[in-house]
Amino acid sequence: MNDKNRFIKTFTLIIPTALFFFQELLSMPKVTSFLKITGFLTQIIIAVVLLLFFFLNQLCNVYRPFRRFKKIDKNKWGFLDDKANDLLNIYKRYGVDLRINLMIPRHKILNKKDEKTFLFKKRFFTQWNSHNMDYETDCHLSLMTDQGVCGEAYKTKGRVAADLTVQDPSGFNLCHEQINKTKELKFITSTPIFEQNEENLRKTDKIIGVVNFDSKSPGSEKLIKDVRRAKTFINKTNAFADLCSKIM
Repeated sequence: MNDKNRFIKTFTLIIPTALFFFQELLSMPKVTSFLKITGFLTQIIIAVVLLLFFFLNQLCNVYRPFRRFKKIDKNKWGFLDDKANDLLNIYKRYGVDLRINLMIPRHKILNKKDEKTFLFKKRFFTQWNSHNMDYETDCHLSLMTDQGVCGEAYKTKGRVAADLTVQDPSGFNLCHEQINKTKELKFITSTPIFEQNEENLRKTDKIIGVVNFDSKSPGSEKLIKDVRRAKTFINKTNAFADLCSKIM
């Protein structure tokens, strides 16, 4: 951590603590009597000064960073759209309508038919998807973290690819409805997204999501079967997953 960041973190911690300490201290009658600040006007002036420090602290360390964060958070998905469109256009030249979606795991309470409740069960939620998935039936497919190719990638912490022209989808722990919604897919590749360390911006071992690449285009499975194409495809999809890691 550099000196600037250390100073900012220390300043952010000390100011609210100091304000709280002085407020509590000055609320004690014996202290105010000892300091001879029992006069009403004096107490008003001290209160205004403390409020001013509190306001400045909130402005500098809470409100301004929050506005900056909202702006970055709002723009990052547009930036991801642009990068995704570049990748989609590359493969469109080869007759492949590539689709991309980003899923993150979250906890959810599940009720099974026997009405037993299982707490803290995780499932995937679609955080973002490429524009060509917007009106597809599988755009917001409901998957548990132990289902699908994405579930395999999440469990193994590694890239998983499936050629659905020869592999049985039921082998990925999918139910009939999930299989029916994805029956037109020719292949799917899932790459894990790892959390970045905020200090050194290096990837950690913690998975925060998966990014899926698939297509319904006939012959698109060659992207993972053909050795030459697969090598290029892996490089491009890994680069996209690294980008997702940086902006999440």
